[in-house]
Amino acid sequence: MSEIVVSKGGKATFVCGLPDSSYSGDWYQNNQQLYDDGSKYRISQSGGEQELVISNTSKSDEGTIVFKSNKGNVEVPFQLTVTEPPSIDPEEFKRCAKSLENLKSGAPMVLRVPFSGASPIRASWKFNGKSISSGGRYKVVTTSTESALTVDNLQSNDCGTYAVTLENQFGNMEVPVDVSLSDTSQVNFETVVVPGKTVQKSSTMTLETQETIEIPPKPAGNIKFDNMSSNHFMLSFVTTANNTGNLHYVIEKNDGSGWSPCTTFQPGEKSVPISGLEAGKRYTFRIKAANPAGESEGLESRGVTVQKPSNPPVL
Repeated sequence: MSEIVVSKGGKATFVCGLPDSSYSGDWYQNNQQLYDDGSKYRISQSGGEQELVISNTSKSDEGTIVFKSNKGNVEVPFQLTVTEPPSIDPEEFKRCAKSLENLKSGAPMVLRVPFSGASPIRASWKFNGKSISSGGRYKVVTTSTESALTVDNLQSNDCGTYAVTLENQFGNMEVPVDVSLSDTSQVNFETVVVPGKTVQKSSTMTLETQETIEIPPKPAGNIKFDNMSSNHFMLSFVTTANNTGNLHYVIEKNDGSGWSPCTTFQPGEKSVPISGLEAGKRYTFRIKAANPAGESEGLESRGVTVQKPSNPPVL
């Protein structure tokens, strides 16, 4: 009996050579007749050669495959074995890699690599080609479905290539992860092929990693009023802040009935017009620094009375 060994998800091919094309017959899997469905099972004949191809094999396909000829009572048996080397689901791996989108200097980093395959699966980690294990700032935890590496107090010198090698009796694969605190982190995995055992398809994914943006501090500077007439009211704010992390400023007004938004402006702008004010009313203004993480506390101005266009400014 011939033995066919194939990795889970792979393709198993069975070929039976008969004397000539007058011979035909049927294929059976564990005593159940197989039919060509154009997908998982493909059956063909070329001269005296009969061929069966089973695609996307699984453990349920294991067992005896037999070709039974319609002439001469000929039966040709095969034994199919489906192995389960370590493998990774790209979508599940990508979900785990999402944690790399919020890397921050000084915070812990957790690299999680989910896997499947025949147990036991051994996992070993390296950083820039050097073996690492639990101890110091490193912690490695491996279960039957995942290996996770935690690096405490992440620093710039911790950036580089981490790699975990997964191995069982049927093969092994290496999963490298390039880690940085900015720009783009390349997350990819590929198989190290063990001759005669398994070939795993390679894949590559890319995700963005960046430092966490924090809510900006309360603005520091001076709020001034260059013109306080209702049709030319100008507010100026002098600050030395740089426009980092998509920083901008939000101006709000309060006429005694509560705070409401007026307008926004960018660092570097010296003054900004305020519209929608009523002459004779007294207003207080406040400025908040804002970025994608949220808004700061407000820096409040003194109270000012809006003048009619013909009146001179009065404090």
